[in-house]
Amino acid sequence: MKTNARFLIPLTLLTSQAVLAAPESDVISKNQREISIMSNILKASIDAEKGIRIRQIKGAYLAEQGYVFNISAKGISGSFGGWRQFFTEPDLDFEDDEVVIRATEMTVELANETYQNAMEALRESSERMREFAEQEREIEFQIREVERARRDLNLERRHTQKEQEDKSVKKEIAKLEAKIAKLEKEKAEVRDKRDDAKDKIKSTTKEKQQQAAEVRKQNILVVSNTLAQTLCDYGAGLKGLNKNQYVNFIIDNATGNKEDLVFVFNKAQINKCVVGDMDAKKLLASAKSYTF
Repeated sequence: MKTNARFLIPLTLLTSQAVLAAPESDVISKNQREISIMSNILKASIDAEKGIRIRQIKGAYLAEQGYVFNISAKGISGSFGGWRQFFTEPDLDFEDDEVVIRATEMTVELANETYQNAMEALRESSERMREFAEQEREIEFQIREVERARRDLNLERRHTQKEQEDKSVKKEIAKLEAKIAKLEKEKAEVRDKRDDAKDKIKSTTKEKQQQAAEVRKQNILVVSNTLAQTLCDYGAGLKGLNKNQYVNFIIDNATGNKEDLVFVFNKAQINKCVVGDMDAKKLLASAKSYTF
């Protein structure tokens, strides 16, 4: 089979250019080693913080840009179930005639007694609301039955000829009206109890959300300081990067709103911290950070 010479030279040039554009294998191996070592150091450093545990750190090298570390952990937002809120508001659907409670179940560490007490209080309030709603529906059913009986008696009274029979019907109607009044009072009392339980759930939820925001704020501060200090202490090992490249951290779902928190550290600034020209606090201040 003959090879067309017209296509041979361009193909050779294209292949050569592709090889030249790709990082050399020994550079890739070096970067992989540095990423692996730094991942282990980061895990140990963050795990040393109380209540925070690394699930996974994935590192990657972007040619001519730097290293990217994607960090997934639990405990930073205070939820003990990932980078979520310490307290997730139950999915509540309040209707005038019906109350639907769907409590959100979350994975938590059994050691956190405060959290479990809060969840237990919510479950109890939700259960009471269901009971009150059921009682209210039952009372409304009874009221409808009594009103139907009253209508029947009123109809019977219109056709009553004898005075004695009319008095008897009036007496029965009065009893039914008294029963309706009693049921309406019971219904109002049950609704008040239901509203109290609903207010308690909302109050507890708001309180825990405020606690969550504070816990999240403090834990993100701790982790960001840990990242900066780790770069100051061990950044000298990142020899595969030049001063114009970057070390990037992506913290999964750090805000509690399914947003990631991104930190971008310049290698030149890391080098300054390594040799003592700046401290970790200033290094952190020099980094770019944003949510995405």
